[in-house]
This record gives sequence, structure tokens and C-alpha cells, in this order.
Amino acid sequence: MKALFVAFAHRLGIACASDRDDVIYQLSDYRSIIVAIDPSSSLRVKNILIAYRTRENYEMPMDFETCVLSFIEFLKSLPVEEVWKNHKKNEEKIIFMGYGSEDLFPGVYEALLHYDSDTNHLEVCKLNEEKTIFTPDASFHMMGDFNNLSPIICGRTSKANDFLTLKYAQLFEEYKVLARKKFKDTPTEDFVESKFDNTDIKDYYKGKLKYAETAFMHDMLGGVSMLSAEELLAMAEKLINLELRLVYLRSNGKKTMHEVSQSVVITRVRGMSWVKY
Repeated sequence: MKALFVAFAHRLGIACASDRDDVIYQLSDYRSIIVAIDPSSSLRVKNILIAYRTRENYEMPMDFETCVLSFIEFLKSLPVEEVWKNHKKNEEKIIFMGYGSEDLFPGVYEALLHYDSDTNHLEVCKLNEEKTIFTPDASFHMMGDFNNLSPIICGRTSKANDFLTLKYAQLFEEYKVLARKKFKDTPTEDFVESKFDNTDIKDYYKGKLKYAETAFMHDMLGGVSMLSAEELLAMAEKLINLELRLVYLRSNGKKTMHEVSQSVVITRVRGMSWVKY
């Protein structure tokens, strides 16, 4: 079972928690920015952060985005160790959250790490970037397998998403057969065929599912923006502990029961406050 990580962010701050050690790290002693990655990753994050902080002419940028991009560029410049090449088949999610020295509101940056055999380096693909501003909105971020709670959090399980995507692809193939038969030997036959050639139906439907998931989560997060950073942390910890409890119960006690191991609150005024470390 992969490590579980949950984080909430809104205009008052950030709260995040994990059930494992060595998931949440502070990016720099001079900035209130955390970086989160699964501890099973072949990346030795602790050693990389030490090398990043102690490199020659080290100077931490001021704003959140530049801090994150500075670390990413450093990560991409490192020599590739043999174990890193596992990322070619298994992408790793990495999340940055926090404040730059002059930021009034927190930022969030999500990316995927993978090994590129052509360049022989790690590559970083940005998934999402947010700048939380003074609005009622809050954002939710997670890593790991929340199979038991995903219907509550996202509206459906990952298995349901896979099934729906496959089913929609099958229906599209049936539609293509009917459409080709309908427009065969007509002036629009080439146009129809080019449309089919340029359509990746699985990606299209995954986008639709992601949109529905975002809309579902937006409704769920409606009241979250009213909570304090400490209340956000309590909710993050409860979600993780509940998932762990359900995993334990569904295994009939065969799996080991544990709870949140790391948690931290980040606010503009107080900076980073480790609650569990």
C-alpha cells in the first residue's frame, strides 16, 4: 500500500498530513514551502535537498513559483542513478505547497516525475499550479490509494473510472463501424475518417471524468473555506485515519493498523508548524 497524503489549502493557509515518515519535507530553511513525495520512490529526497541547499552560490528565490522551478531545474540537472530509471514505467507524483517570502496567499504546484531515456535525465511534467487568492474557494490534494473513501471524496473509485473509460471506448468503436458504413462512398467519407484518426477517445473521456470529479469536489469543498488552518489539519488527519481503519477492517485484521505519522500547518503569519514529525 502506497503512502497516503492529504492536503487542504485556502486563503488562510495550508494543512497536510501523511501516514508515513519521509513524505513531507521542508524545501528550504528560509521559505515556508513543503515538498511531498511517496517514500517508496527511488528518489532519495532527503539527500537531494541537502545537496540543493548546500550547492555553490546557493540563494533561495523570493516567490513561491520561482522557488519550485529552481528546485525542479536542480533535480533535472542531477546525474541519473540506475534506480531512477524505474520512473520510465512508473511515474511519481510530487507536490509543492507554501509561501514565498513576499506572498500573501499560498501556492500549490503538482507535477509528475519520470525517466526520459532519450535525455538520460529525469523529466518533470507540470500537472497543476494554483495561486490561492482571496476567494471563498479551497483546494484539495492527495497522493496514494484512497480506494475506500474515493466515492466520498471524488464521486467514484479509480476502478469505476477505468471501467467507464473502457466501456466508452468500446461504444465509440461500435459508433465508428456504423458511421463508416453510413458515409462510405460519400463526399464526407475522408472527413469522417480524419476525425476518427485525430480523436483519442480514452483521453477525451478521462478529461470528462476529471471535469465531473472537479465539480463534485467543488461542492464538497464549499464549507471547507470557512475552517481555520488547524481545523483543516484535523480534517486531513481524519480522512487518512479513516482510510487506514477501513483498510484494516476489510482485511479482517490481517494488515497492520497505524495512523497519521507526519502533519504540518503553514500560514502566512506563523510559517511552518510541525504538529507530528
